[in-house]
Amino acid sequence: MKLLPSLLSGLKTVCAAFPDLRKGRGGNIAMADFGLSAFAMFFMQSASFLSFQRLLEKGQGRSNCQSLFGIEKIPSDNYIRDMLDEAAPALLATSSAPARAAEPHFPDEVLIISPGCPS
Repeated sequence: MKLLPSLLSGLKTVCAAFPDLRKGRGGNIAMADFGLSAFAMFFMQSASFLSFQRLLEKGQGRSNCQSLFGIEKIPSDNYIRDMLDEAAPALLATSSAPARAAEPHFPDEVLIISPGCPS
């Protein structure tokens, strides 16, 4: 099993269970899509990634968000913030469980070094 698809699967499952604070109108964007969109923006290290993907989807009928991250509908950056700001970070604690179960050498801690950040 590939590690990234397994991690994305776990993340999607966990994000789908995030509390949905929308009152009365449920919305047409799933909570999993909010979480995966936020992850995609950080993964691709581009603040304009999602807006570009919406344009790509409009022109081509499909975007990288759909094919790489499994996002069905791409929310706006502000909508992501509105929906995820109240979610407790502890809700993400189990998102790597499927990858850990499938990969016996999955590290207990993952160090991510980003360009421009002191190490």
